[in-house]
Amino acid sequence: MSDAYDDDLFVADLLAMCEEIDALEGAERHRALVWWARSTCYSPALMLELRIGKLAREASRAFFTDLTADTAGKAWWDAGARGQASIRRLVGVEGHDKAFYGADPFRTVHHEDRDWIAAAVPPVPALSDRIVGWCHLDIAELILWCPRTGDVRLWGTPTDHAELLTPNVVDDDLAVYADPAAFFRDWAARRIDALERCQATPGIRPNDWPDGFMPGAFVVGDLGRLSWRDPGARRIVAGPGCAADDLRACAMRAARLPAFVGGTGVRG
Repeated sequence: MSDAYDDDLFVADLLAMCEEIDALEGAERHRALVWWARSTCYSPALMLELRIGKLAREASRAFFTDLTADTAGKAWWDAGARGQASIRRLVGVEGHDKAFYGADPFRTVHHEDRDWIAAAVPPVPALSDRIVGWCHLDIAELILWCPRTGDVRLWGTPTDHAELLTPNVVDDDLAVYADPAAFFRDWAARRIDALERCQATPGIRPNDWPDGFMPGAFVVGDLGRLSWRDPGARRIVAGPGCAADDLRACAMRAARLPAFVGGTGVRG
């Protein structure tokens, strides 16, 4: 190894990791290569090393392939700051001195001949140390909402797709939204509230919550098509756009309980 890698323990661990990656195939190999290319133990100088140079070059190509692929994160990133004034008005933070943070998850994305308000899940960790090394590949989902029609969908999914998006951190009570306008407004307000509370506490540095302060779970698509999955909350609170009975019916369908018929129901 070059002089930049003169730590014997580091070199041994790096070589062992490369052997594990080299044994992988297909999508699993690709994901491992991209992870390595984005990690702190990767350097372009490794592409010149005799033992692992070929694998390092493959990792660089894999990372570049993902960076340029047509993904939700790339669509959000390419949108830039277009339409920020409209976004701030729609999410209810227009004129607020911390509107930049409240509206940060949202972009205006042109898709299928119309403009959508697109919310990145999870959003950019703008106030966290995790911003170092962040790129648009960290955006897992993109919620698309068309304010003109009310249509909602996830980037890259069919129009009839239904899914429940949940925060990374779930409290005992979890609010479930099906109204995109209310969800986006509450999300922006919660972000601003969190920032103000941090700034009002001496010695506390503002930091992003892992899910970007999402106000709850969000239903994309028709509740009747939704495949319910347990979000881990003790109580589900029906939020704007949905009713408790509809959410309960979704959960019952997912549990695949049998139908119970007949009998007299006699009890002693």
